Amino acid sequence: MNILIKSENRTSGPSHNCYIELRNILDGEYVLTNAAIPNTMYNVTTSNNQLSVRTALNPWTTIQLTPGNYSAFSLSVELKTRLDAFETTFTASISNISGLLTISKDTWFQVRFTNSGDLLGFNTNRDTQMLLSYTGEDVIDLSFPVSLGINISETTSDNYENLATGQTGNLYIPMSLEFGFYKMLPMSDFKQSITLRRTRNLRIEIVNTSDSSQVNLNGGNYELLLTRI
Repeated sequence: MNILIKSENRTSGPSHNCYIELRNILDGEYVLTNAAIPNTMYNVTTSNNQLSVRTALNPWTTIQLTPGNYSAFSLSVELKTRLDAFETTFTASISNISGLLTISKDTWFQVRFTNSGDLLGFNTNRDTQMLLSYTGEDVIDLSFPVSLGINISETTSDNYENLATGQTGNLYIPMSLEFGFYKMLPMSDFKQSITLRRTRNLRIEIVNTSDSSQVNLNGGNYELLLTRI
């Protein structure tokens, strides 16, 4: 029997951390026949969107980038917009050659990268000085998670383990696609199975396979096709 699980039919919670009540009881071993999951993740979120700035005229102030999906150009525009709202005459540019971000101003300023160091390419622990310009040490990081894990609370079957962190997960989904597109994973690409014991209720969570942190799909819906074996 094929069982189609769609996050849009969830009982409660957002699509990336939801509860789904099924009409029939699931009992036995099920193989993942197909998965369709959208890349609706943001590369700027509340976990990497903050920096602090001060100038000769204004004390330390927290700057917050608006969460969303950004290109290099749109990120530099957003950063300049937020900095200019604090105090005008900032510039923010990203080199087409090196991928490094430069923040500059016509008067002295100081910046601390509260949680945005990796995103913007700056060493978060660096004690910056009052300067006219800062250039990142590393390229900006606008990448999405390379893969996602789908964890179902009602099963203990794991199909992957991150040997660096010891984190395990029920189902593994590679995510090599652009924002707004669906990833299709048929069974022929990677066979995965889970065991469920007499349950009609599933709690399904989408996580980053790097650290098992929850990944927000921002309302994007997915579906899983399970086949009992």
